[in-house]
Amino acid sequence: MTLKIKIIMAAITILIIVTTIICLFVYINSLNNKISDLNVVITEQNSQIAALNCQIESLEKNVKSFHETLNITNDHIKNIERARQEEINVKQEIYKTTIEDPATKEWYDKRLPDSLIQLLLKNSEDIMCN
Repeated sequence: MTLKIKIIMAAITILIIVTTIICLFVYINSLNNKISDLNVVITEQNSQIAALNCQIESLEKNVKSFHETLNITNDHIKNIERARQEEINVKQEIYKTTIEDPATKEWYDKRLPDSLIQLLLKNSEDIMCN
């Protein structure tokens, strides 16, 4: 009987060892599957991160372009304001001279020659284009 018990015990021990090995194999296989799934997720996230970085760079370039456009627009507005102020100053000087100088008062009421008007118009167009 002791031999039978030893054989049964050996069979049970072998059965436990085989079951343990099979369970470990199944567990390791499931871990490998999870690792594969995580690698796929990591790859997808890396591609999404790269796409987002490209979008960020594009948006930064757009912002830089908008800033440059704003600077150009502000400079243009300043130039227009400066030209307007210079025009007001010139007009004021003409009015002041017309009021204070009797010779200019007489001249101011007379009609300007067409050649002088054409010359003034030509000069004013040149100023506006600049």
